[in-house]
Amino acid sequence: MNPRSSAHFTLTKGIDLDERFANAPTNWRVAGAGVMEVTNRWQCDPRWTFCSLQNDLDKPYKGKAAVIWNKYKFPGDVSVDFFFSTKMDNRRGNPYGYGRDMNITIGSDGSDLRKGITFSFGGQNNTLSSISRDGNILDQLPVRIPTTMDYSRHWFHVQVERLSGTLRFKVDHFFQNEKYRRGEWIVSDPRPLTGDRIALWTYDNAVMLSRVRISGESTGTEVPGLADTRVTTVYDRE
Repeated sequence: MNPRSSAHFTLTKGIDLDERFANAPTNWRVAGAGVMEVTNRWQCDPRWTFCSLQNDLDKPYKGKAAVIWNKYKFPGDVSVDFFFSTKMDNRRGNPYGYGRDMNITIGSDGSDLRKGITFSFGGQNNTLSSISRDGNILDQLPVRIPTTMDYSRHWFHVQVERLSGTLRFKVDHFFQNEKYRRGEWIVSDPRPLTGDRIALWTYDNAVMLSRVRISGESTGTEVPGLADTRVTTVYDRE
């Protein structure tokens, strides 16, 4: 699959942000223990570099959540479409066995990832996939991120959407079964969102990102100059 091409779900109104990470990602703010940089995807082959997001293993006191917040505010219906792959990092485990937690959160507040809707692929240390609201699971499937060498070159295509009280989640073919037709995982949640922020994040992991598209009605951007902030996730204990 070509990570430079992409196709949205149905939402087209409002603005359409198309981030290809060819230049400085000025529409994003790094938070938590996140490090966002252009690095090699494979330690054994320096020829291929992409934008990476990972928690900083050299500074373990900062935590394990690696987060990027989009600076635009999307208070209502929204569609997000992106590609990711697992980054080779032998400090984390044996080949790619450490892959876990590729998450996208919508309708949050810019700091607490327990708020809003979170679509999680390989969540809870790669034991399941889920759709959650305000930290509570609405639905879950026993679907994990493949961690075999067969997927060492694979780009996962993730699509999520909230439209008129319906949540849609798709990652390649992984949700394909009788209940979730065409690989689209659909959950009803008619309650309005209270937040308007979107985040891509992982936990104790390293991923490569390529082409992120966001469509929806935006009400502007966050206050300029916000520094890297601490974030709260479902893995943090009070």
